[in-house]
Amino acid sequence: MDSKNEDPILYAFEDKQTYVLAPIKSYKPIDIIRNFFYSNERDHCNFGRPYSGGHQVKGYGRRICFEQDTLYSYGQDIVHRVKNGFVINGDVSTPTTNGDINYSFHVAPLGTPIVPFSVLQQAEIKEFNKLELIQASSDWYETVKDSKGEDKYIHHLGETLFKYDNRYFLSTLEARQYHQHHYLLELKETATTIEQAKQSASGLDDSNWKRYQNNEIKRQGEYFFIPVNINDYIGKTLFKTQDYIKKNNFKIINRTPGQFPIHKTF
Repeated sequence: MDSKNEDPILYAFEDKQTYVLAPIKSYKPIDIIRNFFYSNERDHCNFGRPYSGGHQVKGYGRRICFEQDTLYSYGQDIVHRVKNGFVINGDVSTPTTNGDINYSFHVAPLGTPIVPFSVLQQAEIKEFNKLELIQASSDWYETVKDSKGEDKYIHHLGETLFKYDNRYFLSTLEARQYHQHHYLLELKETATTIEQAKQSASGLDDSNWKRYQNNEIKRQGEYFFIPVNINDYIGKTLFKTQDYIKKNNFKIINRTPGQFPIHKTF
């Protein structure tokens, strides 16, 4: 996907995924990774053991192995099986482990999301068999001009909506071009789609959410700037203006003579 104007592909997840293929009997890391995702033999065909350092013996102490529902690279968990799919670790690691993560992403079932496990840990998400994927969007790429006027390609991770112990979360990136930071947002309400989750987090009602999507309402970080009619303020005392702002859940962020730039809070 080459343009931010195109909609990302959305993936839904079935209630249950099962291992359906015969194992590949190979010691190669790429085959061990494939076995993790698809092999119906879980106990004897991963052809590896947790890495403990030192000399690697064939079939023992290899860098890649899995134990039932977790795939490891040099002892670091890089993929977990969840209630209805898989989640890949988005944390940055060593070059070799990063390569294992990248290969895992390319052979995993279509739509498998990437989420930093360190963030999940901070949210006290530890029992991955309780994590249920609801919807995920595809990664996409954007071409922009850098300060020298040269093309720069930006890789945007997809978004993931999931449920854990009746708590709903949205995994996403900041809406900015450069130096995007990942964040995990716990929702106050249930959600069945990413779009619904984002609107819930914004605090905007249906009408203003459509205006925001049409670029009528501007956003800067957590703030949404809603245009207002200046005639609503003409002739009002400061007390009445403040009362108007308070009743509509607005807040003054900067005030100059005759102007009251305001934003909607949530």
